[in-house]
Amino acid sequence: MHLKRIGLAAVICCAALTNYTFANIEADAGFVSPNVPSTSYWGTRGLSQTVAAEPLGDGRLNFAVSGSNFKKEQTIGLPPKGTNVFTGRAAVSFGLNDNMDAFLLLPVYRTTGEDIGLGGFVGGGNWIIPMPQSSPFRFGINPYVIYGLKDNKVTRDGSVHYAGYDYFDAFGEEDKTGIGVGIKLVQSLILGQNGLMKLHFNEGIFKNPGHSIDEGLLLLATGLQIDPVSFMTIGIELNSRTTIKKPTVSDPLWVTPSVMFRTPANAGLLFGADVTGSRKSGGVKPLEKYRLFGDVAFSFDMLASKRAEAAAKRHDELKAKAELERQAQELAAQKESLAQRMAEDSIAAAQSVAQLTEQAQADAVRARAIADSLENLAGTIAQRAQQDSAAMAQAMKEKEEEVRAQREADSLTLAVTQKQLAEERARRSQAEQQFLSTGMMTLDNSVQFQSGRVDIPHNARGYLTITARMLAKYPKLKIEIGGHTDNIGGMQANMNISERRAESVYEFMVSVEPGLATMLSAKGYGPTMPKADNNTAAGRQINRRIELKVLNPEVLQEYNP
Repeated sequence: MHLKRIGLAAVICCAALTNYTFANIEADAGFVSPNVPSTSYWGTRGLSQTVAAEPLGDGRLNFAVSGSNFKKEQTIGLPPKGTNVFTGRAAVSFGLNDNMDAFLLLPVYRTTGEDIGLGGFVGGGNWIIPMPQSSPFRFGINPYVIYGLKDNKVTRDGSVHYAGYDYFDAFGEEDKTGIGVGIKLVQSLILGQNGLMKLHFNEGIFKNPGHSIDEGLLLLATGLQIDPVSFMTIGIELNSRTTIKKPTVSDPLWVTPSVMFRTPANAGLLFGADVTGSRKSGGVKPLEKYRLFGDVAFSFDMLASKRAEAAAKRHDELKAKAELERQAQELAAQKESLAQRMAEDSIAAAQSVAQLTEQAQADAVRARAIADSLENLAGTIAQRAQQDSAAMAQAMKEKEEEVRAQREADSLTLAVTQKQLAEERARRSQAEQQFLSTGMMTLDNSVQFQSGRVDIPHNARGYLTITARMLAKYPKLKIEIGGHTDNIGGMQANMNISERRAESVYEFMVSVEPGLATMLSAKGYGPTMPKADNNTAAGRQINRRIELKVLNPEVLQEYNP
């Protein structure tokens, strides 16, 4: 019976929030959103009542409707003990930028035999302090304002009963000014390399401006969030509220277990219970032993198409830049070749002039020798012959020495070249040698994208930098970066996210080595080429991979002498 009421309440809140279905919203926006984030009652990231110090992200729009039902166990105020009480909430939140969110919340309540009443209309925001992506800590501030819309018919004895109603559920005009303000400090600790486990902590105060500070509330909450698989979140929370004047952590105190399931259609379903952990007879009393609740959340990335256009523009700019650099390198090589050719021509011309001058001098000497004395012609000729023979022998000897020296130099050059080739082969890593032999490479396990995200993980950047520099040594290769997923989720969503992840790897490598822009290409295959069984967690992890494939394997022979 309780679950039926909760489901009906969620449908009513959803219909009041919008006049058309969320399927139409997705069609109007023209995009497919990744998984819905874990969502609090406020529409922000977090668990049911614990806010996470994590922003929604620029352009992220969240809708959440929830309902709860419990039976009143205390004879305090109105209505009497034994009354069934229903509460419902409708929340909307929006990521203003990468660090700031804004949210609105409208609660309603209904008791047996009473009309539906409105609680306090809540408006506020989250400001998350920018932190390095590699840091496991997150910090933020959560200010909000509550405006009471209707007299509170639920608690009339002048006190606030925290375990039965949140203070905004029954916040009415009777609370003097009808306005309340609050602020929370929120912290999150990300555990594990892929963020599969998170701890959230909230500390805050809330008061009505018409009351003294002693009448304000201290708000404490902590929650453990576990994401064992991409489509499910398990949460356990510990919540307590007490007065500033007489603080106590023992009463009221309640534990909240919950579980959220995500669907491929941008929707998430949350179920849980608030279980009171204390039964004080005096002071502030809890109104019920337990409360069941349910939540439906919808999430959309309103800037997905804009981000895709920006990524495509960056891709085109990188390719254009690489093409300009290639043309500049070709012009420099042509200029160097022309200068070298001109220098060789100048040397050849100088050698020709020297040979002609030497020949003219020799002719003049011979002419003078003939003119000096005919009678000494025979002796001169004989002496000249002896000199020519000696000169020829000397020239032949020098030529032999030059040839021998050249051979020795060639042999030394060959040895040095062979040594350098051997050293180059020795320097190649096992992965590089395998890549040059097979033309395939699966990137290291450090290149593991977070669920639903396409940005390069911080711990994978060093590895991708080394890989990019390795590929730049083989400029004749044409290489495809292929993105692959498991079969969890819709086919189109998996195809889209696999291609965007491949393009992220392409852009990062080109930013390290611009010359790779003409060598690399990116393509997403989604779940169409599994390497392992998708029915097991280990198999799905193997199938979520990035692979490098040589498209012109015949060129590999040039790099494997």
